[in-house]
Amino acid sequence: MTAKAEARRRAAAVRESLSPEYMSKASGIISRKVLNLCEFKRCSRLFIYVSVAGEPDTEEIIRAALEEGKRVFVPRCTGPSVMEAVEIKDFDEELILGKYGIPEPAGGEAVLPGSIDFAVIPCVAAAFDGRRLGHGEGYYDRYLEKTKCPVAVLCFSPLVTDDIPTDSYDRKADMVMTDDK
Repeated sequence: MTAKAEARRRAAAVRESLSPEYMSKASGIISRKVLNLCEFKRCSRLFIYVSVAGEPDTEEIIRAALEEGKRVFVPRCTGPSVMEAVEIKDFDEELILGKYGIPEPAGGEAVLPGSIDFAVIPCVAAAFDGRRLGHGEGYYDRYLEKTKCPVAVLCFSPLVTDDIPTDSYDRKADMVMTDDK
């Protein structure tokens, strides 16, 4: 088993131990922290993942950004390890279940990665220095290498660890947003 596969296995065990009540409360705390970031307040084009079970919930952030008139772009998978950012204007009406059962835009055109002002991305686990462990397909690393914007990763506090194996192609986040720090 590779170091990353072992780290994902350990993170999955931790994630499974988290109660729905904890994840809901922690998601609210994380969302409020993101909404108060100067990077969020200043951005006009936000790239953000649509959360699934076991991840910090991004719905509050997406809805707030849309209400504030920000342009919101979410990932859509287009091929093996390839994704694009597609604008949504309505959280309730424009998303369908895509690859891996992740909500993604049903239609729309992709934006150029260089035009994104701020990115909010998921992780399996993360370290406070910005190292993140993804699901292993490299979607975000490949996409983010084409951007110049600040990147925040959202992570439940029990999933923060210094034991995050990395490779040369892994893109570090600029900030790690958790429910306790």
